Amino acid sequence: MRSAFGLSLALFALVLALNGSVRPTVRVDRSLAPGPVQILAGSKGRFLTAAPYAGGTVGNAIWVGDASLSFPADVAGIRVATLDASLALDAHRVFDVASRDARAADDAVREFERCASAPQASVAILATSGHIAPGPAASERLQSALEAFGAELRPFDASPVSYALISARTPRGWTKLAERMSHDQGTLLAFTLAPDLERYEHFAPDTVIDRALDPRTIRLDAELGAVSPTSSATYRRESHRVGGVRLDALYAPILNPERSANPVHSIVWERIELGNAPRFRSRVGLRDDAWGKSDGVVFVVRVDDDEVARVPVGTDASVEPMWIPLDVDLARFAGRAVRLELRVEPHITIRSDRPLWGEPTLTFARADE
Repeated sequence: MRSAFGLSLALFALVLALNGSVRPTVRVDRSLAPGPVQILAGSKGRFLTAAPYAGGTVGNAIWVGDASLSFPADVAGIRVATLDASLALDAHRVFDVASRDARAADDAVREFERCASAPQASVAILATSGHIAPGPAASERLQSALEAFGAELRPFDASPVSYALISARTPRGWTKLAERMSHDQGTLLAFTLAPDLERYEHFAPDTVIDRALDPRTIRLDAELGAVSPTSSATYRRESHRVGGVRLDALYAPILNPERSANPVHSIVWERIELGNAPRFRSRVGLRDDAWGKSDGVVFVVRVDDDEVARVPVGTDASVEPMWIPLDVDLARFAGRAVRLELRVEPHITIRSDRPLWGEPTLTFARADE
């Protein structure tokens, strides 16, 4: 069945290329006769490298046909989409089993346990997202709920984890079609589903455990769900121009400069495990509409209690706006779980400051380098 993975991924790459977008609007036409449905489930645990796909990467995402399903980006948990007997989208939601609120997490586990008994569900697509580290009791409950869908792997025994499962309801109950897991990187599961679900009653499924990509990269702008509550600002991932060049970036807008109690904006991640020869790379700058209005900012990178980089930007109005490359060697922290802080300090005032961390990334080399 391994060739089915390759064929499904190739078909998805073609579909997305023809659409020109990976986020089309969800449209369900129940009047059409059912045909084969392409399903893709991407999962990425906290601080893991996203799975490679179609010349890029896929993090936490579920596609059904040409529709990309929308889930809350900042909620870690188990994403579930179900299809009815006609293979039309029935429902999709995220179960917040990783909530810091113990009661809310317990409620989410209880609701997830009831998923497999939903009478209208004929196909289930499950994928974990973000950081999930349940205690022993919750882990066993989640595992039992997964096994009701035909799962064989045990994703909740260790963290971080990327996990995806596709199952169909057949005359003998829920039957696993494909399952994939990794504790080292993101995973991507693809399947072409035929409309006759009874044909899968004795199906031989794909079960894959992915090993680490080498070398690894962590895009920090994809890790907003793992940000520490000690951060002093609420950052967003947005696409902005500096010097006319557009990049995905971390941006924290200053809503009211006159009343800002803390002129320093920081975003913090706790306990990032740094591998071999770690480096932090980014391109920093002031958004184009702030150039000439702001008196400049200072970008600061801190690891634990050490300041490892300090870069002023925009302090000289005669300089043309541009992204400034930042490449910081973190070799002395290799093998440690560290606290990483990205700070922005005002040069003089915070008026018109629009600082951007473009494509902030942690990279690690191969162990033999």
